[in-house]
Amino acid sequence: MLAAALVAAAGVAARAAALAGDQAAAVGAAGAVGCALLLAGGLAGRAEGAVWGVAVLGAAYAGALAAGPPDLDPWAAAVAAAVVLAAEAGAWAAELREPARLDAAVVRARAGFLAGAAAAAAGIGVLLIAPGAGPELAGPLVTAAGVAAAVAAVALIRTMARRA
Repeated sequence: MLAAALVAAAGVAARAAALAGDQAAAVGAAGAVGCALLLAGGLAGRAEGAVWGVAVLGAAYAGALAAGPPDLDPWAAAVAAAVVLAAEAGAWAAELREPARLDAAVVRARAGFLAGAAAAAAGIGVLLIAPGAGPELAGPLVTAAGVAAAVAAVALIRTMARRA
């Protein structure tokens, strides 16, 4: 879990540094601090590390948006999903450091929640970005959101039918 959290956090830090323009070094350093806090929290078994790490990553991305180009970031939805993934996986990694017996069903349910939360963050990000993204990007974003909603509806119906 800690590896997944670090990959997601590193993606956020890299995107922030790429957007920052002249401030790339400062934003990259802030992103590295966020990744280090996430790693330290996961290794020490302290979920607070994930919280502070994600907060610093969010601040680095916000700084990059302020210092970078005035246009919307077309990758903002992916960044949102990566932030949610880094936070949840980092906290989960910290919790796994405590000795406990893990039930396979609980692990599967938590992994499903993690994937669903990241997908929901990306979907909400797409819906918020699409209106301002311009016609060349808004059309495919709205189409992708519609396809994702249809797939989610079918999956929900299938799950409900199995439980009935």
